[in-house]
Amino acid sequence: MRILAGKIEQMDDAVSDLDLRLDTTCWNTDETDGRRAIDRTGTNRSHSKDRKGGYPAQGCHSFVIVDIPYPEQLVIPMREDLTKFGLEEARTPADVDRILAQPGTTMMVVNSVCGCAAGKARPGIGMALQHSAKPDRSATVVSGADEAAVAHLRDILADFPPSSPSIALFKDGKPVYMVHRRDIEMRQAPEIARLLTGAFDEFCAS
Repeated sequence: MRILAGKIEQMDDAVSDLDLRLDTTCWNTDETDGRRAIDRTGTNRSHSKDRKGGYPAQGCHSFVIVDIPYPEQLVIPMREDLTKFGLEEARTPADVDRILAQPGTTMMVVNSVCGCAAGKARPGIGMALQHSAKPDRSATVVSGADEAAVAHLRDILADFPPSSPSIALFKDGKPVYMVHRRDIEMRQAPEIARLLTGAFDEFCAS
């Protein structure tokens, strides 16, 4: 989300190599870590995400992280787009640990309010779960809403760059397969489903 001159504009949460080219102060919110990064910058400052997915503070006049979750009313439809397929909500770090502690295969989805990539990922996940081979259980956290749970899951997935939306497949609590936002953006829902069912066949078939 971009807040510029008092106006709120929707903005992709994982845009890379973004040149804002502003002639005024820009408040740029970065959803990739589930928090709003308020970046007050001047004219013609180029902002590229670092390898961990965040906007670096270097070269900025000031850089402040403000923990402001999305309003729950905004998030509910995105939650329901996955829970209707049987995904369990993991809203706390304890929920994440409990789910991943179970033996077998687990799919963990980092959901997002983004309407583009996440809007394709959610139905793609639903299609994939109709496949004959599928994870023993599936769960979801929401970036920008379940902040502590998202941060904890990303700690567990520290070997992978943070991304929202994203989909991780675990086997006996260990990550074995990862779908990043960049893998989702270029595909439509049926293609995302095929990507996942290929992983299900490899890791979930008995």
